[in-house]
Amino acid sequence: MKQRIRMMISFCLIAALCLGSSMTSYAAKGQISRKKAKSIALKEAGVKEKNVKKWIKVKLDDYDYDDDQEWDVEFQTKSHKYEVEVDALTGYVKDFEKSQIKKRSSKAISEANAKKIALRAANVKAKNVKKWTKVRYDRKDNEWELKFRTSNYKFEIEINARSGRVNELEREKLLKDSSKYIGIKQAKSIALKHAKKHGDIKGEVYYTKAKLDKDDGVVCYKIEFNNNATEYEYEINAKTGRIMDWDIDEWEYDY
Repeated sequence: MKQRIRMMISFCLIAALCLGSSMTSYAAKGQISRKKAKSIALKEAGVKEKNVKKWIKVKLDDYDYDDDQEWDVEFQTKSHKYEVEVDALTGYVKDFEKSQIKKRSSKAISEANAKKIALRAANVKAKNVKKWTKVRYDRKDNEWELKFRTSNYKFEIEINARSGRVNELEREKLLKDSSKYIGIKQAKSIALKHAKKHGDIKGEVYYTKAKLDKDDGVVCYKIEFNNNATEYEYEINAKTGRIMDWDIDEWEYDY
């Protein structure tokens, strides 16, 4: 009888432990919200939301491992930039960085003037610019770095921020898909088929790059995608569909 009672007590204790473990596991699945992550980051930085000039990034990095789920939060005030990593499950601040924003020299030409000089040097009208992809003042070299695209070309220009002199100008003709190429869809299919033979593809594939490019004068498609904690990179001949180069890189984690 005593033995039976002891067995029943043991069983109840084991059941209670299992239930507690199950509840803990279930709770661990809940992630903090984007709003909560921002709030934690602001508190860690000692900054009020009204003083934030720009939210650069509020992104959830999820590597399919609970220990590696985190919110990457980046923002800037008038004088500083902040980078905060917040554990997505616990709200614990894993990393915090604060850096002072370097201001442009008062003697440097303005952004608007830098753009005007760049357009004049490229012989392009402002209305023909499809997108400015980079407009940055390099304080160290005291120059403006500008990149922009038109319908047919992309330009990279460096301008001395004091004198307005153009230090460097590069123009490159944009590649466009045509009937003589196999197309992005077919290039993706070729890359994925090869990856399934040589990699460990499971579940959904996430494409990070799929574009027409040039390598050593050969027009090719550059295809990149992630799957199962692995990154796949391919260069595929745009005319023949031949795989010119490929690489499989498994992500590394610090535990």
